[in-house]
Amino acid sequence: MNMDLMMSETIGELTKGLAKFHSQLKQPKLNSENPFFHKNYLDLTGLQSAVDEAMKGTGLSYIQLVAGSNGQPTVRTVILHESGEFISSDTLQLRPDKTNPQGQGSAITYAKRYQLGAMFGISGEADDDGEAATNHQPQNRTYQQRQQSSRQAAPRQQRQQAASQPPQPSPEEQQQIDGLKTEYRNVLNGLVKQGAQKKEINNEVNNRLKRSIKDFTKKDELSKWTDALAMIQKIANERTQNLFEEVPEANAQ
Repeated sequence: MNMDLMMSETIGELTKGLAKFHSQLKQPKLNSENPFFHKNYLDLTGLQSAVDEAMKGTGLSYIQLVAGSNGQPTVRTVILHESGEFISSDTLQLRPDKTNPQGQGSAITYAKRYQLGAMFGISGEADDDGEAATNHQPQNRTYQQRQQSSRQAAPRQQRQQAASQPPQPSPEEQQQIDGLKTEYRNVLNGLVKQGAQKKEINNEVNNRLKRSIKDFTKKDELSKWTDALAMIQKIANERTQNLFEEVPEANAQ
């Protein structure tokens, strides 16, 4: 039997055995609890017992091959039939965070349970209980612990937000900004009297500024309004020039 293959050339007898297996299978109850997620699951021993019971008289058996590569355990499950036919899973490789024997053993047990249940169609878990191999942190922290974590995170978030925002203008700068805003509105109202739409002009100002000035949105308020006023004045001049160009010359009398 060439175990490099995923299945034998024929699997007719094996298929019949699997059909009988499923007719005899009784889905086992979840018999263990995951202490980290508070979810029930079927452990490997319970799963093996359910498989062994349902395989009686089917001619089926199975083996689970355990190997390793670069410190990472691998598991491969093969279903065998007394006729010599077989079907194999692909190799499952886990990457446990814990490389000690306990972590390696937990990963192997989890992989064997996962593959065996998948190969025989047995639902054996409500959640992942392989955190011993993947180094999950407990989720059942107390309210006080969660509050403390939030308080510790808040100053960092505030510092990050403050660093990403431009500085607040001084009182003198705010007066200049207010004056620039007034001039901007005056130019804008003049364009509206010529038939332009406020939203259209504001969008054009913003789009031109973003295209022509690198990192415009990161500039301080005084710089933004200085650039905005210059841009809307430029747009007003362009539109006025266009109006003059569109006026036909009067016929000489």
